[in-house]
Parts: sequence; C-alpha cells; structure tokens
Amino acid sequence: MSHTFERTIVLPASPKEVFDWHARPGAFDRLVPPWQTLEILERNEALIDESRLSFMIRQGPISIKWVARHEDVVDGHRFVDVQEKGPFAAWRHEHLFEPAGQGCRLRDAIRYRLPMGWLGGLVAGPKIQADLEAMFAYRHFTTWHDLTLHRNWKRHLCLGMVARPGHRLAQTTWAVLSTGGHHVEELKPGDKPPVWWDQLDAVIDFEPDGRAERLERWRGDLMISVGAAMPTTRWDRHVHIRPAPLLGARRSDYLPAGFQVAARSGPFVSLDDAAASITFALQTPSIRGDVEVQAGGADVLQRQGFRFRHPERTEAARRYAGKFRQAFSSAPAELPAGQAMPFTGGQ
Repeated sequence: MSHTFERTIVLPASPKEVFDWHARPGAFDRLVPPWQTLEILERNEALIDESRLSFMIRQGPISIKWVARHEDVVDGHRFVDVQEKGPFAAWRHEHLFEPAGQGCRLRDAIRYRLPMGWLGGLVAGPKIQADLEAMFAYRHFTTWHDLTLHRNWKRHLCLGMVARPGHRLAQTTWAVLSTGGHHVEELKPGDKPPVWWDQLDAVIDFEPDGRAERLERWRGDLMISVGAAMPTTRWDRHVHIRPAPLLGARRSDYLPAGFQVAARSGPFVSLDDAAASITFALQTPSIRGDVEVQAGGADVLQRQGFRFRHPERTEAARRYAGKFRQAFSSAPAELPAGQAMPFTGGQ
C-alpha cells in the first residue's frame, strides 16, 4: 500500500535560486532536523542524474543505512530522490520549483511504502506521517530563513574557516555559507595556512583564544573570530562574535560549562541565529569590533537590520525538538524593510 505526503511553501527567491540552494553541498546539512542523528557517508558535489547521497541514521543502538539516488534532474525546475537502500519498502521524493509571482513555490511530494504491507501501515503509518509533518515544518522554516538571509549578497565570496573537527557552530556556519553559494576552505587548528590564503576574501576563526599567531601568514582585510575573548586586532576590519550559550547544539565546544542550564534560564542564542549572525556580519561592512549575540539583544546587528529567527526560548526549543508540526505555508516574495518574517505554528 502506497502512502503520500505533500507540502508547499512560497519562498522569496526565483525557482532557479531555490533550486541552486538545494543543489549545493550544505543543503542536506541544513535540512536535517536537529532531533535526528545521522552521519553522512558519501555525497557528490553536483546534483545530477545518477548522483548519490548515502548516510547512516542512528536511533539509539540501531543504525540504518540510507542510499538515495537522484534522478529526473531538470536545472531550475525539479529533481527526485529515490531510495536505493533504506528503511522503507519504497520511497520517492519529488522536489518541484514553480514560479509564484516574484518568488518560487517549492513543492515537496513524497510517495512511499512501508515494510510489512498493511501491517506496517497500521503499526507505523500514523507515526511516519507525524514525523514528516515535523520534518517539513523544520525544513521549510529553515529554507525560508536562509534564502532571506542570502538575498542581500552582491557576490559570492571565497572564505577560509578554522575550526576543530565536530565543532557544531562551525559546521552549521559552513552549511549556511555554502548553500548561499560561497566557497569555504577549511583548516584545522595547528595547520599552517597555505600561501594562497592571502587571496581569500575573509577568514572565520572559531579557535582564536591565544592562537592568533597561527594566522600570521594571512594578510587579508577581514577577520571574523568567534569565541569568549577578542584576540589582538591586526586586520583592517575585525569582527569578533561572542554568542550567548547555544540552544540547539549538542556540544558547547568553546562555550562555558553548564551552557545547557544557562540556555534554559539565562541569555541564549539558537544555533541557527549564531550562524546567521556570522553570515550577516560578513555581508555588512559597517559591522566591526566586539559583537555580543543573544536572542533579542544584539544591538550592533539589529541596528543594521538583523532579524532573529528564534527570538523566544520556548518556541526555539519546541522547534529544535520537532514539536512544531506546522510551518507557515506561504510568505511574501518581498518583505517590507525592517519587517520580521511571519509564521504560524502549533502542535
């Protein structure tokens, strides 16, 4: 027995721009809900027919490998994911990018079959539908915000990023920037920057505390550092982002111990907003110096037009936990200046 699921959203970009966002390397990372644990095993750099994405889904002690094949790829219009190996008896996910005024109507249409026939549908059917509702509420919410964040860029940048492996905020920032069309070269702490780093537009350093000498060979104009203490400034423009305790991250990395408790009671910033603040600082030349980022209290950013996607703790926690089951179904292709994004939500 086949089941269907379909959701649409109107996005503030052209069908070609929305397609390109989905085709870039960081898109899958941006679209995986934070309550799902998975590991990417293999992915192709290009979205073309017969390209594949494989990943491992982990649910407690159980690990399930999923291999998806891309087919029926029409640049700027559509592509399809077909499960070659995975938990479903069959899975076909069609992504359609349709003109909608000055924007794009993104249509996600899924047809799937559960294992064990009618018995599988009886046992797991309602949960699968509920999981898909939560997943696509999160996916559409994220896609809308990322496209809105990127639409003010004048050109794509070539960037360097310094972070230790597994740094959650660095990983999210990489995904946000790469889906925006920017090229990001990664460097591990302690590695010697190559000579060609002098040609980069900017470097983002997630490990600045006491290690400024590591980048002494880089003589570019713009440095964005992220951490507790602002390192010595030696660049024409230096922005130091100091995020509040992160909500939505599995690891604190450079943040103070006990950040999860603080995020429930004191100042906080969501993982997505921390990454967006770094991206926003890159595209806003007037921002420089020490910048504190906490939900509802980032004056330097907000004066320049930055809008938090998670300004309120309860809403952010519910969305990160998958408890928002309904996303806004459409949004204006263009927002008036200074207006925040409208959305509706519920359990």
